[in-house]
Amino acid sequence: MILWIAISKRLQARKRLVQKFQEIEAVNWRTSVLPKKIPLTRDEKNVYDRLIETGIIDKHYSDDNGKDIIRVWLDAKRIDEHIAKTKRILLFMFLPALVLLLFLIIYAVLDVFVY
Repeated sequence: MILWIAISKRLQARKRLVQKFQEIEAVNWRTSVLPKKIPLTRDEKNVYDRLIETGIIDKHYSDDNGKDIIRVWLDAKRIDEHIAKTKRILLFMFLPALVLLLFLIIYAVLDVFVY
């Protein structure tokens, strides 16, 4: 259950991060200039770093008239596919446990009412 909550928090952080980029039109491999100190939560920062590591976001630092900027190439479609894949993996991972739990509950109820 704790694993489920942790992964759900990461998925929510991923969605919020994508929404922040979409607000500044950084979608579908279009370039976007972001302020270097974009306000991110700790979970969003972790997701952002992982997306850079996996190559979904390509980060370029540059200097424009003395201001630090980050140029981000963001493929929102790939991020959405990654979120959907993670949800499917979670479902298949916990499905056997849920089926077993349901079986035990039914068995316990039948055991109480039959005997």
